[in-house]
Amino acid sequence: MMLDECKLTTLDEYSENGVVKKGVTSGRRFKSILINILPGQEVPTHSHAGHEVILIPQKGTGILFADDSSQINLVSGSIYSDLKGSTFGLRNSGNEPFQVLVILVRSTDN
Repeated sequence: MMLDECKLTTLDEYSENGVVKKGVTSGRRFKSILINILPGQEVPTHSHAGHEVILIPQKGTGILFADDSSQINLVSGSIYSDLKGSTFGLRNSGNEPFQVLVILVRSTDN
């Protein structure tokens, strides 16, 4: 059995110029991205249509926000999933870097 391995610590990169997104791994129906966000930075709302989304915060604190002004606090040690492919953005809500692993799985009904 062969497994691909990617050490997330090797993708730990931040920039004062904006959010840093690092590709982690991908397959036929999925891809994963590590998003590194400094305090005050955010990923604007965008669509995830056609995908199921799994969010796994790695460190720091963040907020998932939607166009309807709803918000969810994201904390390390929890996993969050969206099976509808909603539209949302991410914001660092703390004073330390926020890092979240995002796994996008292409929906089978498409």
